[in-house]
Amino acid sequence: MSLGLFADAMTMEITTHDNERGAAAFLVAISLVVLVGFAALAIDGGLGFDDRRGTQNAADSAALAAAWEACNPRVPGAPDPEGSALAVAAQNGYDDTDPEVVVTVNAVDTTEYEVLIQQVNDTSFAGPGVGADTLTVVSRSVALCEEEPFHGGYAIFAGADSCTTGGAIELNLTGSTQTINGGIFSNGDLSLQGANITVNGDIDYRGAFSSNAGPDVIDAAERFFGSPEDYPLELDIAEFRPGGPRQAADPSNYLNSAPGVGIDNGWMVSNGYATGNNSAIVITRSGLYYSPKTGNKAVDLKGVSTAPGVTVTFVAEGQIEINGVADLTGYVSETAGYSPILLFSNAGNPPTCNTNAIQMSSSNITWTGLIYAPRGEVKMSFASASAVVNGSIIAYTVDISGSNFVINWIDNPSATPRFTVELLD
Repeated sequence: MSLGLFADAMTMEITTHDNERGAAAFLVAISLVVLVGFAALAIDGGLGFDDRRGTQNAADSAALAAAWEACNPRVPGAPDPEGSALAVAAQNGYDDTDPEVVVTVNAVDTTEYEVLIQQVNDTSFAGPGVGADTLTVVSRSVALCEEEPFHGGYAIFAGADSCTTGGAIELNLTGSTQTINGGIFSNGDLSLQGANITVNGDIDYRGAFSSNAGPDVIDAAERFFGSPEDYPLELDIAEFRPGGPRQAADPSNYLNSAPGVGIDNGWMVSNGYATGNNSAIVITRSGLYYSPKTGNKAVDLKGVSTAPGVTVTFVAEGQIEINGVADLTGYVSETAGYSPILLFSNAGNPPTCNTNAIQMSSSNITWTGLIYAPRGEVKMSFASASAVVNGSIIAYTVDISGSNFVINWIDNPSATPRFTVELLD
């Protein structure tokens, strides 16, 4: 080979190697840009996901706070749903005064609120050709507050959670043309049988439910899966015994029978507290009547009514039984504004499903006051004539039968209504 040809070959080889190195460097540079881009997407995407989760949780909490404030204003008569929403959003890390955060609260309705939370963050790899300078995340939530059908109390409450003997049902309501104004609750089973039953309140139970009362009642019933509920009202029999605070508070109107002696028509008349005979009496003396007798018929009254303006409370260690026409209003007030106490039986020690604590059989009556038997059963039977009970029935078990009766829950008129809040979107 001549020297000229050798020189040309060397030049070609050197040029080829330089071109290959340049191409490799270019490919490496492009790859680095792509890798950096993927890294930016991964890191900023993760940050965006965290922002999305955080803003959504905060928006949910803020919307619930706004809806709750609409129903339950912290300052009576001056609800501030927007202020509540902004405060909760700030507590969750999204303060509207932060230039990178925008919290918007919109009233959809008087008790329905929408909250939008916008978070703007700088991206991790901001710069020309790599990605946007900022990343914006927006979350939205809507919540509604609804008032429950009644304001905090029960017309009928059965405290027993398991009756396994004798086919007993913790709360049994049978008959026709019945109206219950207030809630119904059973810690155990609940049976509502009959035509034309109307319940203007919640219907809750923890055991089994059976009913042929119609779709409105059946659809309204809800099973409660929590622990057994406590009695909505706790009365201590010791307070009503001789020498207790009830007697001390009103000694002149504390009227009690002797140990082992029950209160019946004859006792009432012979002591000058009523007029009449063994088949019917008119009570003429207001007061708290206490019977220390245990067992059956600690209080046994027939054909009872009261003179105008007379009010009575009967408290017994044993069973209370009242039959016949009986218009009664309670004397002892538990708390100002609440229904007075009408009947209180302590029968049942320990509490049992088959203990007959309070038994009533009447028609064409109007009773006003609490009927309370936390250790035994309240058994009421109404005939075809109309009957009205103005007050809650609270007992270990409850069995009510008959037709054309109304039970009106009466409790503190200033009680705070019960509300529920829920997320809609």
